[in-house]
Amino acid sequence: MSSAQATLPVRDMALALFAATMWGINNVIAKEVVTHVPPLLAVATRFALSGLLLAPMLRIARVQIKPVLICAVIAGPMHFGLLYSGFAAAEHIGPVSTVTQLWIPFATLFAIPLLGSDPSSGPRSVWRWPFSAS
Repeated sequence: MSSAQATLPVRDMALALFAATMWGINNVIAKEVVTHVPPLLAVATRFALSGLLLAPMLRIARVQIKPVLICAVIAGPMHFGLLYSGFAAAEHIGPVSTVTQLWIPFATLFAIPLLGSDPSSGPRSVWRWPFSAS
């Protein structure tokens, strides 16, 4: 690795590891919740609590309300409803959690031809940054 390449600071790598850990713990908790509560009720409760906690901090202009609500409806009942239904149907959380995390590399792979993205450009290339921490 040349000295001209940027490396990910240790603090940033620690924050990324913390985020990934919390994400994984979220899946385990979701699996436990859907063993006691129907999946759509769990999703509705999760989004209602999140909305109540975050609403006072949001500054949304009137013209932004409709797109935000559309995104909330799609992300809530459709995406998380299906995800939690999968958690409820699965015997073990490991394979389901692994498959649900595959959207990250697939989003990158689809962005290259569909959006014309160049993952190798910039000092923190998509292909290099996870391996560049010192």
